[in-house]
Amino acid sequence: MAIRTKYGDITSAEKDYALELLHKKVPIKEVARLTGLNHNEVLSICFNNGIIVRKNQLPFCRLKDREILIYSDFHSGGRYERPTYKNKIKQYAKEHNIRTLINCGDEFQSNIEPFYHDVRWQTNAAKMARVEKHLTTYLVGGNHDYDAIIKNPELGEIIERRKDIVFAGFRIAYFEWQGHLIKFYHQIHDLDIAIPNVETEIIFEGGHHYYMAKNFTSKSSLKRTKAYVPPSCDDIRKPGAVPGFLVASLDNNELKIRVNTFRRDPKSRKGATITETGVQYSRKLNR
Repeated sequence: MAIRTKYGDITSAEKDYALELLHKKVPIKEVARLTGLNHNEVLSICFNNGIIVRKNQLPFCRLKDREILIYSDFHSGGRYERPTYKNKIKQYAKEHNIRTLINCGDEFQSNIEPFYHDVRWQTNAAKMARVEKHLTTYLVGGNHDYDAIIKNPELGEIIERRKDIVFAGFRIAYFEWQGHLIKFYHQIHDLDIAIPNVETEIIFEGGHHYYMAKNFTSKSSLKRTKAYVPPSCDDIRKPGAVPGFLVASLDNNELKIRVNTFRRDPKSRKGATITETGVQYSRKLNR
């Protein structure tokens, strides 16, 4: 089943069945399972038909792990792509017993800018990628993913078939992590389905190509943390920034974010090494 990005792409039969379940107050996750739609498609039906979505229906998944690994902006098929970085991420996760990975978007390079390789190469690379049985990667589609998939639907079909990748939606995905609602985000300007912007204490955001974490207070006086996820490619857009990934832990409501960076050495068999910079951010969350 291809990933559809527009409300108009959903068939009338799918809409009618989903609406029947939604009016019976069946949770969104269960509606998605019963109809075969993905989470964002069910949300688009809600908003295009005036159905109020309750907060407790929003999380796409509940994360029970103490630690999760977060990366972004691999840009497969682009000239800054570094497959060794992704291999190192998966190796690191296995060595540290981390089972859940979150990809905050731009897994693919689209023809928003010219493909470094042609579409056939990119599709074949996605087909041949090894399935990681002990890791689950949740993909939040970014602007390049959106453009690549709607212009090459086979990529979406490959993602849907893989057992180690869960497509969490385009632009925004909400998760419940140990009782806290968190948001993973990648900005897309031309996505035409309505997705709720619910206030959360923690936001991990891809697409900026550098790391930064900051606190700010929302209009409703909620203290929030936003962390920009560094890229897992060599397209660095801020002086002093380096490619890398984040490891976030949540213990007794205390959020800690570690930043790991890559150092590439083409002459070495390892291809790249990981530097662990330790805890760069910590905060006690509200309950």
